[in-house]
Amino acid sequence: MLQLLSLVGSSSEAPLKDYSLLGTPTQKMFGVFNSLSILSNVYGNLILVEIHATISPPTFGNMKKGLSICYLLILITLFPVGISGYWAFGNASNGNILMNMFSTSRVYYVPKWSFIMTYGLIFIQLVVSTLIYSQPTFATLEEKIVDDRKGSYSLRNVIPRLISRSIFTIMATLLAAMLPFFSSFNAILGAIGYTPLVFVIPMIFYIIVLKPSRHTTTFWINVTLIITFSIISILGCLASIHQLIIDMKKYHLFANI
Repeated sequence: MLQLLSLVGSSSEAPLKDYSLLGTPTQKMFGVFNSLSILSNVYGNLILVEIHATISPPTFGNMKKGLSICYLLILITLFPVGISGYWAFGNASNGNILMNMFSTSRVYYVPKWSFIMTYGLIFIQLVVSTLIYSQPTFATLEEKIVDDRKGSYSLRNVIPRLISRSIFTIMATLLAAMLPFFSSFNAILGAIGYTPLVFVIPMIFYIIVLKPSRHTTTFWINVTLIITFSIISILGCLASIHQLIIDMKKYHLFANI
């Protein structure tokens, strides 16, 4: 992806770049908190995967190691792409950066084969992500349709699993295609879900369980984090709902954007 963005950014056929921030001060403020909510979603959803690791001891060691690796991978992959995308396209950067790889007249700024290959790799990543993040849902759905007395790979259990997982994946795919403004939902999830989960609840549990003295710096750092990120969560929720309403007026169901 970085290679594609560097090709576009240095291409003489690339569109003109404008790095100015568009909109009124109010719109810019909504944009800031909407973006913070999306970033919270990007970083926070790793918690769900690492919670699975707490099943096997040592809990603290497993989670710390897993989160450190996940955050490092995001840092060296997500941010370079985001920065390069803004360098290549300015404020015209699309939520789906691949949509910037060609003009409105379908003139490709990069070799078409590389464009197709990138979409193929993204598809593989989405399949893997779906399998990982949907495991708790699959486990809940399959409690009543799987026979524990049979083997895990017996036809009695494999066929119901295959049918239920296929139906779930098809329904999730249709829902995602039906609602093209996916980034707005990411922002809402980040604001009301992951921001409290990552930045508020752990600090509350720390104070309740360890009971640090009110006269210590540790106590007031945690209280400050709780208040600050609670405010960010509320403002992010308002901003993401505001953006969702705008998107709902702008796009129709199954819109090709």
